[in-house]
Amino acid sequence: MSHSYPFTIDGVGSYAPALGGVYLIGNQAGTVIYVGQSHNIHHRLTKHVSWRSEQATSIFNYGGAQFAYELVPYYLRRTRENQLISHFNPVCNAQ
Repeated sequence: MSHSYPFTIDGVGSYAPALGGVYLIGNQAGTVIYVGQSHNIHHRLTKHVSWRSEQATSIFNYGGAQFAYELVPYYLRRTRENQLISHFNPVCNAQ
C-alpha cells in the first residue's frame, strides 16, 4: 500500500474503489489509527468519513487524515485485516 489519499468526502469519492479489500486510516503524521475490511471499500469509507459508523468518532478524535487500501479476495480479507492490525496495532481497533 504505497499510496495514501485524503480522508475527506472528496478524497474517498475520487480514490476509494467500489471493490473489496482492506483499508487503513492514518493521522497527519502517517500513523495508522484504524484498519478495516469490506466488500465495498468506497461505501465503507464513505460511512466513516460522513460520521455514519460507530468507529467514526474515534477515527476523527485520533486525527484521521488519510487512507490507503489493498484489494484482497473475500476469502483472504479477514486474515489480511488481522495481519495489518497485528503489525500496526492501531489505536481505534483496540476500542
